[in-house]
Amino acid sequence: VKEIEVRTAEAEKQRKEVEAVKEVLAREAAVVGAGEAEAKKDLAAAEPALLMAVQALDSITPADFVTLKQLKSPPALIKRIFDGVAILLHMPQGVPNCEIVKGKLWITDSWEMCGRGLASDAGTLKTLVAFGEVKKDQINEETCELLLPYLWMEDFTKEKAQQACGNVSGLCTWVRAMYIYINIAKIVAPKKEKLRKAQNELRIANKKR
Repeated sequence: VKEIEVRTAEAEKQRKEVEAVKEVLAREAAVVGAGEAEAKKDLAAAEPALLMAVQALDSITPADFVTLKQLKSPPALIKRIFDGVAILLHMPQGVPNCEIVKGKLWITDSWEMCGRGLASDAGTLKTLVAFGEVKKDQINEETCELLLPYLWMEDFTKEKAQQACGNVSGLCTWVRAMYIYINIAKIVAPKKEKLRKAQNELRIANKKR
């Protein structure tokens, strides 16, 4: 009888341990499930910005760059748009400054330092496509801060850029889209890291099962 009682007690102990493990697994599985759903939702919010960026580049042709190359002095807005592109590509910029143009405060451009080179390079479009596919997540907070003064200017819009230089206005949309995307991605990144840790914990717990 005593032996039976001992075995019964051990069996009950094991049952409780199994139940405890199941409860832990269920809780961790719920955390992972919720995290995956949230990550999908956040990534879905970033997709329109990426689509906007892709479509913006698709609207530009090599012929548009040929047109730019032929301009001795493109409109000021186009120069500033290329400043935005150069900032995203981490290219050297002139010392930030401002000037009054037609009664309005304008940012002095870095056209001669980097913009003209970008506009004259037939490979710029491919560079931007590759950037959007591979390097977009390398955009940091400093880059965003440098972009803001341009994005805040009332004429930094696709419509105004289109009036200034046709299809190259797509670059204005691209710069904005990259800024929007990275600000969403900054919110998503810590959530993805939290999800990764939860997934690892769940895998470890399943192995102990």
